[in-house]
Amino acid sequence: MLIAGDMTAPKDEPERIRPIRSELAELLEEDIEIIWTHGNHDTDSPEIHDATFESFPEGHLHGGVRTLKSSGLRVAALGGVFRGQIWYPEMHYEDPARYQCPETFLQEKDCAWRGGLPLRHRSSIFPSDAERIKQIGADILLTHEAPSAVSPHGFLALDQLADDMGAKVIFHGHHHISYADELMNGIQVRGLGLAEPVRVYV
Repeated sequence: MLIAGDMTAPKDEPERIRPIRSELAELLEEDIEIIWTHGNHDTDSPEIHDATFESFPEGHLHGGVRTLKSSGLRVAALGGVFRGQIWYPEMHYEDPARYQCPETFLQEKDCAWRGGLPLRHRSSIFPSDAERIKQIGADILLTHEAPSAVSPHGFLALDQLADDMGAKVIFHGHHHISYADELMNGIQVRGLGLAEPVRVYV
């Protein structure tokens, strides 16, 4: 199971925020392999952060690649969203960024949260995240942010990154639009609606 982020209730409904491990408990008991990457709303509050990142850290994947035990397919994940304060690649994933990695951000900013990035920027994409997965390559690119297929709100940079990685499909959330498409480079794209399960074949 691959999950594309934004997994809990909104921050203004704290009574509905539940740890994702408890939500996935039955699947985990059945030994179903689960990989999740985070969305922008997974850092909306400390309570939501803890219900996701702290609840099921071993299932989390971001800026890395994992091989599925069941199929041998390689899944790369890039959680979060592009933000102008960090990096907003309008044309290419090699477009200049204000900060290349979390370390350079923390060297210049005195706004750490729990000894690391500010809460909001724990769901910001840095160029270093993309560079790591590009170098490794994968069959599936799991993102929260959208490729160019969600025009005009998607990013051509993700199309190019997936192509350079050798990915066959991009699986993403964020816009809550259910669709299937094919990019000009032949890569399949599957966008998710709100809380929508889909079966993806590669």
